[in-house]
Amino acid sequence: MICSEVQELIHGYVDGELDLVRNLETERHLHECAACAGAAERLRALRTGMSGSLPYFHPPAGMEGRIRAGLRAAAGTAGRAPHFGIHRQWIGIAAALLVAVGVTWQVARTKPRSGAPEILAREALASHVRSLMASHLTDVPSSDRHTVKPWFNGKVDFSPTVNDFADRGFPWQAGGSITSITGPWPP
Repeated sequence: MICSEVQELIHGYVDGELDLVRNLETERHLHECAACAGAAERLRALRTGMSGSLPYFHPPAGMEGRIRAGLRAAAGTAGRAPHFGIHRQWIGIAAALLVAVGVTWQVARTKPRSGAPEILAREALASHVRSLMASHLTDVPSSDRHTVKPWFNGKVDFSPTVNDFADRGFPWQAGGSITSITGPWPP
């Protein structure tokens, strides 16, 4: 996190209103940044000072009864509203629903088709799901380096070196994956 992000979250942090992830990120930043830690400490001191020294307002006796009587009187006059008011309410609801449907329809029609970020996300998810499949233990079922090296084409921006460490006691496994070598580790 950077200081500007912490400044936006610091009040929620001091009041204990942040979710766990944001709280931990903010704490980590406060340990690293003395300026933000000082601001948090000043907010804590202000909060403590205000909570202990402010007087509590006690309402006058009978105030609750007067408020409740006023609410009952207002509810009684609202219950005698003309019949047209009920229809007006339903017309408003129908108009709002019609606008919502129209906006949704327009957004759905003008939504751009799948772009590069969406395709990338879909491919990353598919690769992750494929890696979790029990029957998927290898990406390249070959021990031939001339088969393994081309597998990287289009997957990375460079051509990695695929070395054979059989002379050091790390032969390729027959039908193994790119990283499947046998023997003690490290070489």
